[in-house]
Amino acid sequence: MVGKKGIRDMKNPLDDRQRFLKALIEYAEKSEKFNPHFQKRELMAVLNVKEGEFNIMQKKLGNKYCHFVDVRDGDDRYEIHLNECLSLKEQYDEAEKQERRHWQIVWLVVITTIIGAFLAVALTKWLL
Repeated sequence: MVGKKGIRDMKNPLDDRQRFLKALIEYAEKSEKFNPHFQKRELMAVLNVKEGEFNIMQKKLGNKYCHFVDVRDGDDRYEIHLNECLSLKEQYDEAEKQERRHWQIVWLVVITTIIGAFLAVALTKWLL
């Protein structure tokens, strides 16, 4: 049996990646450094996840966006690669725009078909 969290993950596997990416970018913006470092526990608190979930989220996103640096005060320290994070965010934003455009076109086709069918029926009734 799959728990509620497992079902959520199956519905949108990119959700955790996007959430983690957003947290990294927000952390970097607050720190005002180019490639800031963060403590694992600190970001775990921001994301409200346990260590195992954090590790999975970090591995799903990949070392290209943040990677382990060292251990300080008994806590893992990671470096954020801000350029890579911003580039991936732009890709997500572009994909979202394209999906919105796709659904707008679908709705336009559906509405045009309905109006065309209505006009065809009305014209047929009027001519007969």
